[in-house]
Amino acid sequence: MNDRKKKSFYPRPLYWVITLLLVGVCAISGYLCHFIYFVSPQLNSVLLETNQERMRLLPGKTYFLSPYDKVKILNISTNIPFNLFTRLVTSLPDIEALRYEKITLASLFSDQEIFNINQFRISIKYQNTEIGYFNWEVKPTIDDWLKKANQIIDKKRRIAFLKRGMTFFPDEDEFKYELLNEYKHSKQWSHAASIMEKLLDEDPDFSELSELLKLYSTYNNRHGIISVYKRMLQQDPEDLEIRQQLAETYAKGNKFKNAIKEYLLLTKQVASKDCLPIYQQLGYLYNKSGSIRKAIAFYLKAAKLNPRDANLYYNITYLYERLSNKKKAQIYLAKALKLKPDDIENRINLAHDLINQGKLKKAEKYLKEIIKKRPKALPPLQLLVKIKEKQGKKTELKRIYKRLFALDAKNKTVIYNLGALEYESGNLKASLPYFTKYVKLSPNDVSAHGILFDIYKSQNKFQSAFKEAKLLIKLSPNNIKIYHFIFNYLQKKNDYEKIFRIFIIGVKENPGSIDLKEYLVLACLKTGREDLAIIQMNNIQKLKPRDIKLLLRLAKLHEKKDNLEAALQAYKDILKLVSDHEEAEESYLRLRLRGVREKRAIK
Repeated sequence: MNDRKKKSFYPRPLYWVITLLLVGVCAISGYLCHFIYFVSPQLNSVLLETNQERMRLLPGKTYFLSPYDKVKILNISTNIPFNLFTRLVTSLPDIEALRYEKITLASLFSDQEIFNINQFRISIKYQNTEIGYFNWEVKPTIDDWLKKANQIIDKKRRIAFLKRGMTFFPDEDEFKYELLNEYKHSKQWSHAASIMEKLLDEDPDFSELSELLKLYSTYNNRHGIISVYKRMLQQDPEDLEIRQQLAETYAKGNKFKNAIKEYLLLTKQVASKDCLPIYQQLGYLYNKSGSIRKAIAFYLKAAKLNPRDANLYYNITYLYERLSNKKKAQIYLAKALKLKPDDIENRINLAHDLINQGKLKKAEKYLKEIIKKRPKALPPLQLLVKIKEKQGKKTELKRIYKRLFALDAKNKTVIYNLGALEYESGNLKASLPYFTKYVKLSPNDVSAHGILFDIYKSQNKFQSAFKEAKLLIKLSPNNIKIYHFIFNYLQKKNDYEKIFRIFIIGVKENPGSIDLKEYLVLACLKTGREDLAIIQMNNIQKLKPRDIKLLLRLAKLHEKKDNLEAALQAYKDILKLVSDHEEAEESYLRLRLRGVREKRAIK
């Protein structure tokens, strides 16, 4: 019976294996059908390994990475079975490679792109549908940037690279310090100061301000220097040195009102006995700003503290002169001169002012002090001359001029005045050499030649006087008196030819002078120039139409030249003036008869 029992076709273990496989396949198929028709695909997270650390990236978030990070995508968590038909999509090249190996992000960029801010949207897609995304912002860290900067050898390129980095890290002090050091090494002080300003806190400490002050001072940025001093004083208003430096900086920049304000504050902080330099500065600054009276007030305060400083009195003198207060100016100039015995120039100026004011004795006192110290100085002697001229002391004046002549024998003014003093005193002999010397230096001086002419005439040196007379009529052709001397001198020598040459010019220069014309007429007659004599006599007759003698001479000359009609007219003119003039009447009748006879003879 047992032998007849049927045996199973499949072994029992194999049956169960197959059964389980069929159940699994059915379950998976059912799960897939359920997902496809009833479940929306969804991204849960992405597991990322950066360097040696893991981080989970959540959908919709932004994550920051360095281009030098080594990155690998370890897992993409979705509700999609086995992540079937899922993929990564982005503009970053070779993104899929990150799922299989650890890659440095910099290898995916060009060198230029590395030091930019690179932003990527990484989408996870199921087939063609985006089921989620996350953002990567890839930019270098400060350490990356500084490391790269240190690799750049060229200074200009390194600074440009660091400046570019500043735009990425505007709030990072480490970056600013690096750029600050580069500017210092390159001696770009203004840029260094600008960076230093950015590094300062709202309440910077004194050492930081001192460092900034050095930078501004290096390239003389007065505005920056002032701003630092003001911030220092905000920290310590009692710091006298800083306030003084601030005041001096204002003064150098011609900001006089600001400087005055700071110096006035110093006067309240400093003991009165120590205020001398402050008072001096205030005097100077008020003067520069146009407040003359305030300037005087502070210079006077300074003078009280230091009465031996002549410069203070000079300043006060100058300011009183600007106020046109000559009296006060002279008082303080006198004080200065007591302290400065060698100040010749100001003594001379003071003496000059005193002379103009008529204070001759005071002026003389100062001048004699100068002459005693410097006997060869010309200006004090020249001013002393003015005093003696005003006083009318000619003897002393002559003595001073002789001292001047001894010091400067070519001084024309001295030579002339010495000659004039001797001439006025009647000492012609002493006067002559001075004027002789003077005309050599000033050959065209009419007055000097006139005095020489007079001296020679007085000494009966007529030849020398004649020589001067010729020069005088050349320099001053309208001096009629000189022509009289020349005529008399040459007439005595019977030199009518020379008289003619001189007076033909003299008449041209003085057409209204009858005397010169008469001298020329005589010279013409004596030298046989009767036609010229007639012309001149006609000219004289126009000026002296009632001159009977002139008309009679003219008539006779016409008769001599056989000009009967002209002679008759001249005699006729005489008879019109004097009807009973016998000589004219006889000559007129004689010439009329002669004319009748000549006409008959012709017929």
